[in-house]
Amino acid sequence: MNTNNPLNFPTSTIVEKNVPKNAFYKRAKAQRMTALRTFLTEAFTHILWLYKLHPSTLNIADGQQVHEIDVFYCKMSTTHIDERLLSELDMLLPRHTLYIMDRDGSTDLMMFPKTINAQGHIVQNGKMETWTNVDLSATPLTITGHDMDMLYGNFLGKLSHLNTRTEAEYAKAAEQRQQQELLKRQYAALQKKIKNEKQFSRQLEMNRELKALKVKMTL
Repeated sequence: MNTNNPLNFPTSTIVEKNVPKNAFYKRAKAQRMTALRTFLTEAFTHILWLYKLHPSTLNIADGQQVHEIDVFYCKMSTTHIDERLLSELDMLLPRHTLYIMDRDGSTDLMMFPKTINAQGHIVQNGKMETWTNVDLSATPLTITGHDMDMLYGNFLGKLSHLNTRTEAEYAKAAEQRQQQELLKRQYAALQKKIKNEKQFSRQLEMNRELKALKVKMTL
């Protein structure tokens, strides 16, 4: 993949600096450093700090929640990415972060939703959003919004395919998605129980529960 402005962002945002892997794992607690060093060494060929999205580089207003978004290009040496370890790595970075993952000829965009907690620290507050097999020539992400909060909310809406425009809209839609996923798991588990149930009266009772779940799924 050509790393010369692949997202077609303003040239004022381009950093294009190689990042040594120890810049990431040296932030970890001593008991986790070895696991993260191994992860970075085995899964990543190299990492490039590609863009710095900031009021000073975009000429937009600062946000209440978001002050900077760093974009890293990651050339992967494996097609599988351990989400748990990537999440752990991401939590060490004190900024909102977008990853361009280049692996085996395909490109994914990844981002962990983050917010500022009561102590003023940036923390994750949701599951990783992934846009897989992205066609970068189609300009998948654009710089929109009058401040950093709106820009970040727009990115989350695009990566999640929830098509939300603000962080608040995304949070609401993501919660609804999570509830739907839970209902689907409950529905599948109940179907399996009905199939294995021998008592006819119990089958009828569980079928009523199944119908109730189906109604909830359509709301």
